[in-house]
Amino acid sequence: MKTLGRFLICLFVAVISCKPSTQNNLGGATSSGSTTPPDPGTPTATTAAPLSLRINRYYEGTETAQPVSFDVSGAITTTCEATVANPNVTCNVVLPEAELYFSKFKFLYSWVRSKCKIMTFTPYHYMAARAGSINPPWAGGEVVDCGARPLSADCFGGAAKQVIEEYPKYWANIYVPEEDGSDTPLYEDAEFTSAWKNTYDSNRMMSNDIDAADVSPGIDPLGSASTADNGDLYLGTVNQQGGEPPIYQDWTFTCKDDWYDDLTYQIHLNITDEDSDAGNPTVNHMHTWREY
Repeated sequence: MKTLGRFLICLFVAVISCKPSTQNNLGGATSSGSTTPPDPGTPTATTAAPLSLRINRYYEGTETAQPVSFDVSGAITTTCEATVANPNVTCNVVLPEAELYFSKFKFLYSWVRSKCKIMTFTPYHYMAARAGSINPPWAGGEVVDCGARPLSADCFGGAAKQVIEEYPKYWANIYVPEEDGSDTPLYEDAEFTSAWKNTYDSNRMMSNDIDAADVSPGIDPLGSASTADNGDLYLGTVNQQGGEPPIYQDWTFTCKDDWYDDLTYQIHLNITDEDSDAGNPTVNHMHTWREY
């Protein structure tokens, strides 16, 4: 008989709050999803495409939605889908750097109950420091003690803290099904305010374009003496803490079965910006990870 193994067993009806016994902090508190789309632009998942995502962009302070385009293996579309034919998909988003910096975003996602029994949305985030005192721009001028435990959410950068309750105790939202086994599509949404409104000095609040080689213990792309860029704390501070693995999480949506076995469907989302082509060389007003 299969078990949940390293995970705690939680009793739930419609809402769960469960922390696993791993360091992944995967457990979250969420619902079983809605059968009503939250927005007219919400995609509807199908049995052929059981996990589906659209993103609407709005300049901060406005209400006019602009659908974001995804590049999926060279095809441009406004819907990112994990399908039966392509169950593990990577969708790339590239936006002009000021558009990304000054925009808020609404993620609209849908999944099919029978094909995606346990759906997990893990927003992008990273640890800025695990020790010492820092003064990150998103803390509103406050000094944050990252040597204290539990760690403050302000010891982390990225977007997860906007939508995950009790972050960083939990890092993801988990959606569990009503046990009717139907092919009913379920819906949810998540809203993120702009990097500008969150007083970031870069586009790293939404952009997860770091090279995989730079997310490893002992590697600091900026050099051992440099841990900041335009006031926006960099991941390098993580990699100098006794070789402990850095905390860096991409945007992911995953489906698993009742045994939490290998994923059945997954969306991996990459977001980056496009620098201005004015001048020579290219003008870079708002940094992301890829410059390093």
